[in-house]
Amino acid sequence: MNTHIPNFNGFPTDNSSSTNFKYDLIASKMMTRIQNRQRRLVPAPSVGIVFSISGDSWT
Repeated sequence: MNTHIPNFNGFPTDNSSSTNFKYDLIASKMMTRIQNRQRRLVPAPSVGIVFSISGDSWT
C-alpha cells in the first residue's frame, strides 16, 4: 500500500472510482437505515381521521 495516501480509520481518502463506489454504498445503506427508523417512529394515523379526511373531500 502506498504510504503517501492518507487513511481514515481504514477508509481510504483517495479519489478513485472504486473508493467513491464504496462510499456511495455506505451512504446508501446509512440513508436506508435512517428512513426505516423514521418510518418506525412515526405513529400510524387513526382510521377515523383517514375516513374523515377522505369523506370531506367527496362532499
